[in-house]
Amino acid sequence: RDLGGIDTADMGRIMGNAIAAKVDTLVSAELANLTAQESLGVNLLDELYKAIGTIRGAGETGPLNCVVSAAAYQGFMSVIGSSAFAGGETQNAAMRSGFIGMVAGVPCYVSSYLNDTNTQLTNTKFAVFSQDALRMAMQGGVSVEVERRAAAVGNDIVASAAFGIDTLDATRGIIVQDAV
Repeated sequence: RDLGGIDTADMGRIMGNAIAAKVDTLVSAELANLTAQESLGVNLLDELYKAIGTIRGAGETGPLNCVVSAAAYQGFMSVIGSSAFAGGETQNAAMRSGFIGMVAGVPCYVSSYLNDTNTQLTNTKFAVFSQDALRMAMQGGVSVEVERRAAAVGNDIVASAAFGIDTLDATRGIIVQDAV
C-alpha cells in the first residue's frame, strides 16, 4: 500500500523477520527427520553428551551444532548454573550473556521455532547435528517487489525468497524428545 511516511528500514526489518521466521519454521520441521532419542528427563547436558557420542559413533568427525528448544532452555541453564560448573568459563559466560555457549565443542543456540507444533514431536528438547545431516539451498537471495494498486490508492510491497531444505543423512543428527 501507500508508503505514507513509513520508515523503509523498518519495513526491511519486518519483511526480513517474516522470511527468517518462515525459514526457521521449515528448518525446525526438517530437524524432526533426524534420528530420534528419547529424553530420560534427568539432565539435559547428559543427554546432549549421549547424542554427541551417538553421532560420533556413527562415524561423523566434523563439527556439530545444537539447537535447543526455548522450552528446554531453562533446563540447560539450571545445569550450567549448578555447582558442577561453579566458577568455570562455561558458567560465567552463560550467566553473563544468556547464551548457552560451547558445550563439549558444540555451539548451542536457542530457538523458539524448535517446538512441538513445528516438529510434530512430543516435548522437543534439542537437536544436535553435523553439516551433512541437512542441507539448505537458496536461489537468488531475497526479492522485494513493489506493485502499484490504483484501486487501493497505494502500493503493495512483497518480499520473497526461493529456498528449500532436505535431510541428507538422518544418522548424522539426533533430535531429543520426551518418551511418547
